[in-house]
Amino acid sequence: MRRSAVLLVLILVALAGTAKAAGAFEIAVQDDRTFLAGTGYDRTRALNQARAIGATTLRVNVIYADWIRHGVGAYDSLVDLARSKGFRIQFTLMGTPRYFDRRAPRWLGNRYPSPIRFASWVGEVARHFEGRVRRYSIWNEPNLVYYIEPQSKAPSIYANLYKAGYRTIKNIDPGAQVLFGELFSGNVRRPGGTPPMSFLWAATRHGARADGLAYHPFQYNLAPDKHSKRYVGIADMSTIKANLRDLARSHRLRTPSGRALPIYFTEFGYQVIGTYAVRSEARRASWTVQAFRMAKRGGARSMLYYHLVRTYVRKWDSGILTRTGAPMLTYRVLLSARRALVGR
Repeated sequence: MRRSAVLLVLILVALAGTAKAAGAFEIAVQDDRTFLAGTGYDRTRALNQARAIGATTLRVNVIYADWIRHGVGAYDSLVDLARSKGFRIQFTLMGTPRYFDRRAPRWLGNRYPSPIRFASWVGEVARHFEGRVRRYSIWNEPNLVYYIEPQSKAPSIYANLYKAGYRTIKNIDPGAQVLFGELFSGNVRRPGGTPPMSFLWAATRHGARADGLAYHPFQYNLAPDKHSKRYVGIADMSTIKANLRDLARSHRLRTPSGRALPIYFTEFGYQVIGTYAVRSEARRASWTVQAFRMAKRGGARSMLYYHLVRTYVRKWDSGILTRTGAPMLTYRVLLSARRALVGR
């Protein structure tokens, strides 16, 4: 306990010297298990705890199968509650992933998803939430086979999905932002996936407009400043920015005003249980706040922690609150760093 307290002080001292980043920086969270699935953890309490660490945006995956099976009510309830707590909402719209159960509706799935079907569904969602959802992103991790297959054709499939979604949302709700990508950072080779920068270039061969790039800069059990050939992660922010500048110059991917896309880091976290669990909690806390500092210093618009409440599941648990709501060291460090990160 004493060692953790000393580490917390050292981290905060380092934070005080963080260089100012250009533009606004927001903290975001995602925890669909807590906020949508209903695990028994009080949603209002969870939202209040997220706000305490400076979070102002809530990302929610809207999966076609869940939309069909459970209806719009769960999303309506969450959006209204989160907005009442001061959150802005980001919806990530995607078809039914490969790993869903066999009975899951797959009219819009991961294998050759139709842009016409996608546009029809996107229109339904956007019309229902017009003015209430501030930001949309199109699909989730399209450079992984779980979400689009075959990966050999995934860039062109995604390009068509994105354009259909972007056009539909902007026609219905022009003030909403639409982000490109939601790319996974791993340099996964086919057939399992496509390296993110290769995917980015291939998917923009015929040009596209977007309000930003959504990106998942995971490095798993690596410190955030350690480069690795396995990932284009948070340590490689300069590489991501350089690619976005080149894409804008070549008119392949630009904002509506013709500029390079700003970066939104829309999934990031370190596991406490999982394939790449980080030991100890003191190290996880230190790496997490360092990653948030790097994102701000590098000019990212947003940094999202995934997820909030622990799952205690062997495959993935990156939570920073226990089931009883007790804050872990990582949560406490983010709480103390809030003012340095977002100025309040």
